[in-house]
Amino acid sequence: MVLKLTKFIRKNTLVILILLGIFLFGGVMFLWGIDFGLPQTFHNDEPQIIERAVEVASGNLNYAWYDWPATIQINALGVIYKTMDLGHQLILGSDLNINQWFTSNPSIFYIVARLMTVAFALGAVIIVFLIGKEIESKPFGLVAAFILTLSYSFGRHAHFAVPDMMMTVFFLVRIVNILLPVQEMAE
Repeated sequence: MVLKLTKFIRKNTLVILILLGIFLFGGVMFLWGIDFGLPQTFHNDEPQIIERAVEVASGNLNYAWYDWPATIQINALGVIYKTMDLGHQLILGSDLNINQWFTSNPSIFYIVARLMTVAFALGAVIIVFLIGKEIESKPFGLVAAFILTLSYSFGRHAHFAVPDMMMTVFFLVRIVNILLPVQEMAE
């Protein structure tokens, strides 16, 4: 296994380095201005998700809002926020519960949620490379991934804590699942 991995890295060193560069460039592009507008929010959906995730972290698993496909993101953020809350209480010795902490400083909760969105956006860049590589070639995949990092609309959605990036990644994963059997049948 290690021998195969070493052989693969030697054979694809240039592609890996270029992809790493695109990944880092995308990271800079998506992280730049991640604190936009805080403590105010300029995206209507962000407060809906963040406030319900804080409810989940405080123990309320019935946040009575199921008309939008953000449930996965709300629950995942709830777990992350609960972990933050435990660290805040145990390590820093804070007396604030999570609701009080959120009320006194909501920006940290928005930043963490936006970082989760950036992580999904960077995952999408890698998946687009893999799709391009499977459809055409490695250079095609690299160009597709780079163009995605330059996309204004994609970058804008990577800045906000909304489920758009998560759904994009799930959609791209499904595309990969469709392409793999088709590529195997073609060979």
